[in-house]
This record gives sequence, structure tokens and C-alpha cells, in this order.
Amino acid sequence: MIEHELKILVIDESTERMQSMREALAQCGYVHVICAFTSEDVLERVYATNPDVILIDVESPTRDTLEQLTLIQQSRPKPVVLFTQDQKVQTIQAAIQSGVSAYVTAGISVSEVQPAIEVAMASFRNFERLREELTAARSDLSEVKLVNRAKGVIMDQRGLTEDQAYHVMRRAAMNRKVKLADLAREVIALSKGKSV
Repeated sequence: MIEHELKILVIDESTERMQSMREALAQCGYVHVICAFTSEDVLERVYATNPDVILIDVESPTRDTLEQLTLIQQSRPKPVVLFTQDQKVQTIQAAIQSGVSAYVTAGISVSEVQPAIEVAMASFRNFERLREELTAARSDLSEVKLVNRAKGVIMDQRGLTEDQAYHVMRRAAMNRKVKLADLAREVIALSKGKSV
């Protein structure tokens, strides 16, 4: 088998299941495997090892496990595969809300491990791309609102139309070699009597 370069953190509550997972990963060619028990500080372990993907194998994810996953996704997002016997809809929803990328109830088998990892990584990349697009869209919207507020200030102060105010701002931004949003912040700050 071809060696996979991924660094995998396996989290489990059972030594026996952890060993089964290690064996399944080894059969798939994964050699960079780090193990931790669910009782450990998983977030600390993620910081210390910086894995590419996290595999969690539990009978049923506890509230503590899901909370730790939420903290991981907030501070150091990673693709997460959850192997469990729990098929309850509420548990699945809670796991997904906590940042689980793939939820597998079929148990651990060599044939399931690699596809689950690949699905989790693809799902994670998609989610991260969407998060970046959302952040960019929010930033763009925020800048549009700033520019519109600044245009209103200039329209009021100089008695200009909206188009004229926009052109004044655009020309000033180009002359000063600053972004239009940065100029808008200055205009708004100055209109409130604040120093820039």
C-alpha cells in the first residue's frame, strides 16, 4: 500500500477499539497516527500534534466530547470523522453542529476508513471555502455600508447628488492611493468631530 502523509489523531475511550482503528489505518497505508483517550484534554492534544484529520470512535458521543469538538472548530478547525453506534437524529445533529465532517455508524472496517477520511476532508474543505466566501461577503457589505454613509455625509455637507458624492470620494481615494472604504471611514470620523 502507498503511504499516506496525513497526520491522524485518533481519539477513543476504549484501548481495544483504538488498537482496531490503528490496525485499520495501517492496512490503508496511514502511518502518522497519534492516539488519545476521550478523557484527555483533546483541544490541548490538537494544539500539540496539529493533525490533518481527527478520528473519534465512541459508543455515543458525550456532551463533553461534542463541546471539545466545538472548541477545536472555533480555535483550530480540522476535518473530523466520528465513528459511533449512536444513530439518533439528535446526536447526529449535535455532532454536525459541533463540527463533525463525517458521521459513520457502520463501525470500523478497513473498507470504511479511507472513504470516511476522504469524505470528511472534502466536506471540510467545502465548508472552509464557504466560510471564507461568507467572511469576504460580509466584509464587502460592511464596506458598501461605510461608503454609502460617507456619501450621505458629503451630500449633506456639499449639497451634491449621490453620483457626484461618489465621484468626489473616488477621486480623493485615487489621489491619496487609499481604498474607498478607508476614505469613507475618515469622512465619517471627521463628520463626527473625531480625529482620524
